[in-house]
Amino acid sequence: MCSKFKEYYHEYKTKSEGKWKLTLNALFSRLDAYSERCHDILHLTTTIMQFNKLERIELGGTKGKTLTETIKQISEEFKKAVENFRALPYDTLDINQKKFD
Repeated sequence: MCSKFKEYYHEYKTKSEGKWKLTLNALFSRLDAYSERCHDILHLTTTIMQFNKLERIELGGTKGKTLTETIKQISEEFKKAVENFRALPYDTLDINQKKFD
């Protein structure tokens, strides 16, 4: 939606034949920051989905049991980190919250 909004702006700015003298930074700095935050959260969500797959991994071989236990430990540590993220006392989409960065 943010990209489409900027696309329409550029389209209508072109149609105005240069009558719009606003700078892009002045117009879109907050929108770009919000869009970047959304991309960060999307990347985090994708990572969470990938780490959730670790729960079901069972390795065989001579070191399989040790490796499987290590993977499960990593998975548990990641789950705790995700729970800490979910318990944040602020809205993660609020671009004024610099703690997220």
